[in-house]
Amino acid sequence: MNPIEIIDKFYPQDTEQRHILLIHSLSVAQKALKIVDAHPNLPINRSFVREAALLHDIQKGQPHHAEAAADILELMGCCRIAECIRYHKQLPPQLWDTVNESTLLYLADRLVIEDRRVNLSERFRQKAERFAGNPDALACLERDRKTAEHLYEMIRGEKP
Repeated sequence: MNPIEIIDKFYPQDTEQRHILLIHSLSVAQKALKIVDAHPNLPINRSFVREAALLHDIQKGQPHHAEAAADILELMGCCRIAECIRYHKQLPPQLWDTVNESTLLYLADRLVIEDRRVNLSERFRQKAERFAGNPDALACLERDRKTAEHLYEMIRGEKP
């Protein structure tokens, strides 16, 4: 599977949306691969995580974009990548203590804002400011922060 061919189906060449998608997705892929390279004992398929990172936001802007992207990729026969992408916004509890391509994509996406690498503190500080005054969103954000910090510590062996 060539992720760029799939992106071509949704984003015409030379559009700003395509450029934004590619810049962010390439940054997430680079971050994920940097983590894999720093921890060669992780049970991660490099090419798979790169493909998933490139495709994780192909439905950004749509309601429930992670699920929408996963549904489309399943219809295209990319079921394993679809499963990985489905959880990049909210990791189910059964994956909280697992290191695999899904959890790595989840973490790498939190370590990148647009095309800029950030630490988890910066990521969640910005999100908290954006959702100030919305207790439900802040509760979800807090769960997300704890999950990301836990995965970071599991993978890196240190606190973020």
